[in-house]
Amino acid sequence: MVLGANSKPPSARIERWLLYLQQFQYNLTHIRGKDNAADVLSLLPVGTTHDHETQATEEFAYSVICEAVPAALVPKEVEIASDKEPTLKRLRQAVMTDDWSQL
Repeated sequence: MVLGANSKPPSARIERWLLYLQQFQYNLTHIRGKDNAADVLSLLPVGTTHDHETQATEEFAYSVICEAVPAALVPKEVEIASDKEPTLKRLRQAVMTDDWSQL
């Protein structure tokens, strides 16, 4: 996926993957579909049994996902937290009153 200045913004899911993948050094190579065995997992029959190693891998992947994606904050939580921070409190007051002399 090539993202440039004129690209439309990716979905939240794709954006999370892009942020996660930024930590790695990698090269992408196109492999034709008939030569690509990577799709084998999507072709597994439903209801197959998982061995211990597969289950451990799935549990690890799930834990990474849960820890890597920050929880969304609702606006009220941001407002409450901002009121506790002196600098943000002054900034909010300046925005509301249009008086920037106190910053």
